[in-house]
This record gives sequence, structure tokens and C-alpha cells, in this order.
Amino acid sequence: MDATKRPLRIPPQFATYAQKHELFELYRRLIARLLMEKPEDPLTFMLEELKREDDDVPAIVIQGPPASGKTTIGKMVSAKLRTAHITPQILLEDDVSPLAAKARAIIDKNQSIPMELWVQLIQARLKLFDCIKKGWVMEGFPENREQGLALQQVGISPKHFGKKNSLKMHKWLKGIT
Repeated sequence: MDATKRPLRIPPQFATYAQKHELFELYRRLIARLLMEKPEDPLTFMLEELKREDDDVPAIVIQGPPASGKTTIGKMVSAKLRTAHITPQILLEDDVSPLAAKARAIIDKNQSIPMELWVQLIQARLKLFDCIKKGWVMEGFPENREQGLALQQVGISPKHFGKKNSLKMHKWLKGIT
């Protein structure tokens, strides 16, 4: 008989143990990273992921229509959680890298910044110490599905996603304030 067809004999206390030690969330994160990265050696990759100390930091994206209060919410959440607050404006103003200089030059020519450059700017910012150790709250990007997919393709995915003016976000905010 096929092992997958047999009745599973998992002790009932396993669910309690797994929930207490957040094994289901750990498994979800490992599988998500595995699917995004698609490493040649998945077992070694997962072992390295488990050794990382920075896996339990906030990674939050806040979206909403213009003037809906995304920045206010983003500042409040990042202050409460003591994380980095990231916006497209902050990326361009505070960054002194050649990437940011290239983006500012494009803006000076009254052109829009290509999505690939935005993704590179965000990738560079998320690799800094404060984002790695304390987490991040990003608002204003991604603005559409294509930008969100571009972030996912380079391995950037939030643990939480808030859409301004939604009932779920108001309930979530009440839980952290």
C-alpha cells in the first residue's frame, strides 16, 4: 500500500505543540522562500534559512488610494513596532547610492522611474542592518500587481499586507496599538 494512502497516525498533541512553537508558520515561510528562490540544493537552502536569526521581524506593506492616510498609518505602525519606515520619497531623499542618484536624475528629466530601478532601490534598502534586524513597514509601493510580482520575483514579500480603508486593517491596527 502507498504510504500516502495509509491513515496518518499523528498524535493529537502534535497540533498543540506545533501551534505553541509556531511550526506551521515556520513551514509556510520555508516553503514560500523555497518557491521564490528555487535553489539547486533545497535541503541546504532550508538549513541555512533555519540558521538565520532575522526571520521573525515585521515585514509590512500598506496600500491605499492617494491621501487616504497611508503615510500616517505607516509612521504610526513603524514607530510602534520600532521598524524602518520606507516610502518611495524616503528612498530617493535619504539614499546616497548611485542607484538613488540615477533615479533622481530620471525624475529631474520629468520621466518616470522604471519599475526595475524601484525594485533595485527597495532591495538595497531592505539589505541594510535596520531592516534586517528590526523589520520594515513599506507604503506607496507596490502600487499595482506588476510591481508586486516584481518584488516577489526578487524574494521580497511582506508578512502582512494592509489596505487602507479596509475593515480588516482597522481591526489589525487596533491589535498593535
